[in-house]
Amino acid sequence: MVSIVDPAADVVWDSVGTVISEEGVDEWYPKTDEEWAAVQNGAITIMESGNLLMIGDRARDNGAWMDLSRAMIDAGAAALEAAKAKDPDAVFAVGEQIYNACDRCHGLYWIDDKDRGRIRDTPRSRN
Repeated sequence: MVSIVDPAADVVWDSVGTVISEEGVDEWYPKTDEEWAAVQNGAITIMESGNLLMIGDRARDNGAWMDLSRAMIDAGAAALEAAKAKDPDAVFAVGEQIYNACDRCHGLYWIDDKDRGRIRDTPRSRN
């Protein structure tokens, strides 16, 4: 997650934004084909990470884990479509879908965090 998913999500999340201050409104979004390609690559990485999480012993179970991995794929696909459309508002909006996909999974499977990680009785979590 730290090496692949988080950096990819950060590319999408950081690609668009607005800050309103006393100095005025500061908005940013990709403007060049290269900048939009970076957002597309981040989205594809999120999608493929969901696929990777379902392979072999990476899958913690065949229920919630798979559903949450598919939610990551869906969020990445939505981000990819928004980036292909070069639609900053859609990229901004899909950021919430990405966040929710990640947060729902972390709420169940976060390891070594006493306040989370409620699913701990699978073989991989006993190691």
